[in-house]
Amino acid sequence: MAIEDQAKLEIALREFAARICRWSYGPTRSSVGDLLSSRMPLISPDRPNWATLYNMIVKKCKHGEDEIKPNIAVSKCLFDLSITPGWHAANFDMGRMPTSFNHTTQFWQDVVFENEHGLCIPCFDFRSTPILNSRKIRNLVYSLQNYWVRERHPDLFDAKLCIISVPKKGGKRTIEFDFEDDADLMKRAELNDRISAVYNIWSMILMQENAQVRKTGTGGTNPFNF
Repeated sequence: MAIEDQAKLEIALREFAARICRWSYGPTRSSVGDLLSSRMPLISPDRPNWATLYNMIVKKCKHGEDEIKPNIAVSKCLFDLSITPGWHAANFDMGRMPTSFNHTTQFWQDVVFENEHGLCIPCFDFRSTPILNSRKIRNLVYSLQNYWVRERHPDLFDAKLCIISVPKKGGKRTIEFDFEDDADLMKRAELNDRISAVYNIWSMILMQENAQVRKTGTGGTNPFNF
């Protein structure tokens, strides 16, 4: 990776670390299957209504209104999407992709959907200001999806890769789709180099922040606590 690209990556990761807060979209992410009305093969139970899903999301939120409000806003968008005509979703176990650092990564949900765009493998960005918003970042996401999901599962070989974001516009959340149409998909070797660069720079940032915490004695949260 070029030095200029490494410098840009470090800036992006430092900005990301600065935006990490004590709550997360975990309650919504863990409920995507229910919100999108995904089905197990050959099983079609009655879909849960919004009141049931609302209560489920609220119970999963452990950090009060700061966590409840954004999770409910995003969850309602996904629920409304699931009741649009022609929408179908199904659970599909894709697993997490191991890296060479004894970690795993996952830019997909264990669900696929089909609508007017055809069969799709989604990655969700729930932040009010999406971070998967540049073509380079999206190329990396699509390359990971292609390598770990599409190439490993023949049933999904013709599925489209997409990123679903839920940005805040005009004071409310909206659903936006981005597809792989113009993506420059990377091969495995290049993916390894990219992942290595991210982990190396992220580890350096963590070490610097932990050293600052020890120096000031102020404590702090785990930056990986998404």
